[in-house]
Amino acid sequence: MSLPKSPRAAANAVSLVLTQVLGRDRFPVDVEAVARELSQQWCPASPITKIDGHKGLGGFEGALQQHPRGKYWRIKFNADRRPSRARFTIAHEFGHYALHRDLRTSFECSESDVSGQTEIDIEREADAFASTLLMPLDDLRRQVDGQRFDFELVKHCADRYGVSLTAAARQCAEVSDQRVVVAFARDGAVTESWASKRAFRSGAFLRSKRQVVEVPAASLAHHSRCDGIGASACLDASAWFPNEPDGTRLTEHTLVSHDHDSTMLLLVLPKLDPTLTEPEDPEDDLLESTSMRFERSGQRPA
Repeated sequence: MSLPKSPRAAANAVSLVLTQVLGRDRFPVDVEAVARELSQQWCPASPITKIDGHKGLGGFEGALQQHPRGKYWRIKFNADRRPSRARFTIAHEFGHYALHRDLRTSFECSESDVSGQTEIDIEREADAFASTLLMPLDDLRRQVDGQRFDFELVKHCADRYGVSLTAAARQCAEVSDQRVVVAFARDGAVTESWASKRAFRSGAFLRSKRQVVEVPAASLAHHSRCDGIGASACLDASAWFPNEPDGTRLTEHTLVSHDHDSTMLLLVLPKLDPTLTEPEDPEDDLLESTSMRFERSGQRPA
């Protein structure tokens, strides 16, 4: 099986095989079994033979390493993380095997590499491969289309695919026809934010990496002191995004994030008139503008 060069297209090719063998309702993906079996098919002389968790990896979330004799590959992952995070890390390292194994014999990935916060091309590619393998866009669209974009939808998808809320929110946002910004806030400021492609193209994003972005006084997060548990409110979009046209309303959803010791926010803006936006390219890669669309402060939430 020869894989396409695009990370998303490569993951889609794998998903097509899995759907043909296992059917549509085959989630969560057994990523360990997939990595072992497909690596054996792709490269029987140099497959992945071991996938194991380790504690105290010295700041690394995962690694893909080839045996010194050059015959076998091994995936290591941080065993201190939640199962959903570990699964994503394994999928990320499998992405390196699928896309990059001819480039080097060892890949050691940090937390930022695995969570899509890096500007290193091969890490962004492995992250896109992992997201698409675990949450195929065709199935995800069936879950998202016609549904209210809120934490109930995101939780449903996180459970279906066995991934974290953050990973599910970002991937759901990409297939939604609404414009969505996912953010984390703590102590009155946005610590991390990510805008979907549609939101970014319309200018709706937060520059939380380059400057301090305060939680707006008119926002739900401000009034709840970032302690809102599953709350929602409709407000003027200009409170978060001053460049939005007058009268535009957004829906703000808040949820305490135990992973980040902060409040997770979904800022959902209405879809734009399709005649005013450029058409979507079906081959357009999720990596486009990732380094610009994912903004975070210098200090990641604990």
